[in-house]
Formats: sequence, structure tokens, C-alpha cells
Amino acid sequence: MFRPAPVNFALALDLRLKESLLISVEMHLREQFGSSLAMFSPGHVDPDHQVLPLAAGRHRLEATLRLPLLHRGATGWIWR
Repeated sequence: MFRPAPVNFALALDLRLKESLLISVEMHLREQFGSSLAMFSPGHVDPDHQVLPLAAGRHRLEATLRLPLLHRGATGWIWR
């Protein structure tokens, strides 16, 4: 049986916040004509672990997203 290897996508965000807030990353995967293939919103699935409280100031968020096998739907965020 063929099992494709997971593909990881690295993401880095440099933020400058004027006030404290809660942040959660949402990502949309689209094909070349703009049709949606998948949406990743881990804060909706597990708000206790994927919504980050940030104070005012500068922040750098780095994450690795394991892209899903679209036939199986396996996803996962790995925060550094």
C-alpha cells in the first residue's frame, strides 16, 4: 500500500501589537484558480492549547504545520 510522506510547512510571523490580545492562526489552502481545498484552524479544535495570549509589544511566532493527506485529513500544528 502506498503511503505518502507528510509534508511540513514552516510559518513565521513578526507581530507588533498595540494592546494585549488572544491570537490563533488560521490558514486556507487553495488551488491555482482559488477554489478552497482545505482550511486549518486549530484554535477552533482545541482553544485551550492553540489560542495564545500576547501582551502589547513585538513578538515572533514560528510554527510548523503538517499539511494534511487530503484523503485522510491528518493535520497537526507543532509550535516552537
